[in-house]
Amino acid sequence: MDWFDRVPKVELHLHLEGAIPYDALWALVQKYGGHPDVSTLDDLKDKFVFRDFPHFIDTWLWKSQFLREYEDFTFIAEAFARSLEEQNIRYAEVHYVPGEHAIKGHSIARYPKRLNESRITEALRKGLDQVPGVKVALILDICRDIDPEESVDTLNQARDLKELGLVGIGLGGSEQSFPPALFSSLFMQAREWGFNTTAHAGEAA
Repeated sequence: MDWFDRVPKVELHLHLEGAIPYDALWALVQKYGGHPDVSTLDDLKDKFVFRDFPHFIDTWLWKSQFLREYEDFTFIAEAFARSLEEQNIRYAEVHYVPGEHAIKGHSIARYPKRLNESRITEALRKGLDQVPGVKVALILDICRDIDPEESVDTLNQARDLKELGLVGIGLGGSEQSFPPALFSSLFMQAREWGFNTTAHAGEAA
């Protein structure tokens, strides 16, 4: 172990679902019967070599089909926190996107079950708390690709999640198709409720 490994660290921008350790994601793929795109763990790793931002979004959505039950979120959260612990990261501010698992009219093939944002957050916190040496603050991302009216319900649920370590509201997704102005009223409300706010911008430039 060199000096860098020994130094305590903070991580101020991570996406929990985007930082699932490969072994944990592979376990979920196997849990749900495998997938023709990935026959081996190496295939899975190769799938996450992104060509451009649209490919990143497609891969993100592909990965999300293996998060089907609340226990899956607990599983990935614990694996994620242990990966932080291995890097001696003591504090992290972490984005997550529960809305894509709770939208109306979602693809049955991609999301077999509609889940509840609050229960997803509870499941994540349960997993994170298995690693007490790492403090994780959560930032709930509103997904641009979901109708802003759907996101109102997500924000309303977020209001009651501060006790689970929810400290902020973010905005992510396909900026070119869904500009930030569509979500301005949501963010004004979030600030009135005492949330910090942040937004991804310029990623597809």
